[in-house]
Amino acid sequence: MAVFYGLERRVLYDLLKTDFKNASVLQELDHIITEVEQLLDLYGDRQSAAGSFAHKAAMFLTICRALRSSNSPNNDPLADTICPTEASSLSLQIGLGQKIRQSQPIAADWALAWYTKIAKKQLRLVVTRCLDEFQTLFNIRYEQRFGKGIKLDAGQTSLRVEYLPTNHSFGRSLWLKFSHLADVNQCAGKLFQISEVVEACTIELEPLGRLLGRDPKAAKTPAAIALLPAVLLPTHGGKFAHNLQQWLTQTLSDAQTRLVTGAELLQYWSGANPEKLTKLEAIGLSKFLEQLGYGIEPDPRFGGALPTIQTKIALFRLSGQNPESLSSEYFETTLVAHLAIAIVNSDPALNSQKQHNLESRLTTFTTLKSSEQQRFYAHLKWLTQQKPALRNLKTRIDAVNPDRKPTIARFLAQIATADGQPHPKAIQPLEKAYSLLGLATQTVYSDLHDVATTALYEPITVRNAAPMRGHSLPSPDLALDMTLVQSKLEASQEIAHLLAEIFVDEDPSIVPQPAIPQPSEHKTSEHKTSDHKIPGLDAAHTAFLLTLAQQTTWTRPQLMTIATPLNLMLDGALELINELAFDRCNEPLIEGDNSLDVNAEVLQELLR
Repeated sequence: MAVFYGLERRVLYDLLKTDFKNASVLQELDHIITEVEQLLDLYGDRQSAAGSFAHKAAMFLTICRALRSSNSPNNDPLADTICPTEASSLSLQIGLGQKIRQSQPIAADWALAWYTKIAKKQLRLVVTRCLDEFQTLFNIRYEQRFGKGIKLDAGQTSLRVEYLPTNHSFGRSLWLKFSHLADVNQCAGKLFQISEVVEACTIELEPLGRLLGRDPKAAKTPAAIALLPAVLLPTHGGKFAHNLQQWLTQTLSDAQTRLVTGAELLQYWSGANPEKLTKLEAIGLSKFLEQLGYGIEPDPRFGGALPTIQTKIALFRLSGQNPESLSSEYFETTLVAHLAIAIVNSDPALNSQKQHNLESRLTTFTTLKSSEQQRFYAHLKWLTQQKPALRNLKTRIDAVNPDRKPTIARFLAQIATADGQPHPKAIQPLEKAYSLLGLATQTVYSDLHDVATTALYEPITVRNAAPMRGHSLPSPDLALDMTLVQSKLEASQEIAHLLAEIFVDEDPSIVPQPAIPQPSEHKTSEHKTSDHKIPGLDAAHTAFLLTLAQQTTWTRPQLMTIATPLNLMLDGALELINELAFDRCNEPLIEGDNSLDVNAEVLQELLR
């Protein structure tokens, strides 16, 4: 230590009185810097009455380098020798002072060190429990907002720092002035911008910090990983996130929605009990899947059943922002689906075609937001595999507006008579559904009679539509021979009506309105016995397919414009039509992602 005392006195008492641009002074200062570095290597772990030798020596070394840098303030790499996450307040002030003078941007790690060590701002307790995650997140959010960093202007004020020598002969602390370094304390106004980033990161990590406060051993567990912001998953997700992401990519490689078993999912995301998840664990899984771009049905966040190794689960891709809450229309539609599937499942003659028809009818029941349509389609896939029973529905039914219940009941009656007369075994569950809805069971038979005497696919007014803005539609020429399409359209006034409404709000240059030529008396006679629908499709899907015939290439927005007035979910409609095409032609009708191409040969085969 005596050697160190002597070096301190030589620099802080003798050399401070000299000119640091003098070559001999610089040479001696370089020699002293080398000696201090060697002392640090030898005695860096020593403790003295004045504290850690390493700490004292590091501060003195920074002072020496700062004095040395005055010889070439614009080129000296002083700041590069300072690690902001480990440096003292004195070292940080010197490093920041040089960066300001050299007009360098203040990087994220320097900004956070300035905030916590120089300005002495306290981080909230919740983030001190996950400090590594906080520092990484701060770097990301800071760079997103400020790029390479903010630039500071301290004016002409020079830096003055206080240094307490280890050598007691000084008897007091020293104030050292560095005229070539700026005083970062003059830039305190910029701290507000840094504090905004700190607070935003704190809010993002608050759930994780609270979990670790309750259970410090939960770090790196699935429960903790589920609470990470999505941007931290690549760096802090660990093997759980990696393995689950890989499995999801493989499972949904060629599909928007897929049913999996709970046992499959819990292999990659298990809780305290490997056979089932608690509500908190299941909600964490749902949030984590959302961050990866996937959804789950039933979703425990919205009252869905908790996953176990025995249950089935529908996984689906999220195409946009997943809503934090769902509308009352969505919950009503899932209830109607539950009731309808329970009624249809009582039919002994139920087959896959009837199942498809049921699903397509359910998608027309009400208009959902696009994000909810995606979730409902997954819910429907899951529900059809569950064979739901008419029990434990009171709470859900009580939430339905009483004025809506007769409409729901009539819709169920229409579902029960989709093939003409309802199967005798469907009457009892239909009566039970009416009873659950608070309606007299006698009205079942009057509703069945009313439905039977109307067109099979006559739409029910579910909700009054908003006034539609109309304008004249041109009838552009079409390249495709529409003779076969015309015969199909004439066979059903309902389809013609639906097609007439499809393009009411659309620009004719985007989606052309088909010109329907007046057929000759001979052709009308020839086709008047045609079936109302394309075999295998209901009226809405028939209308959708006939519209596809108008051009060979479509975009997804165009097809969405067609599907929405028909109350069809686009992905579900395309899947159903492609399944029919595979059954008949061994290849799909329409392929592509953003630009979708229609296979003309398959189309002609389906229209026969």
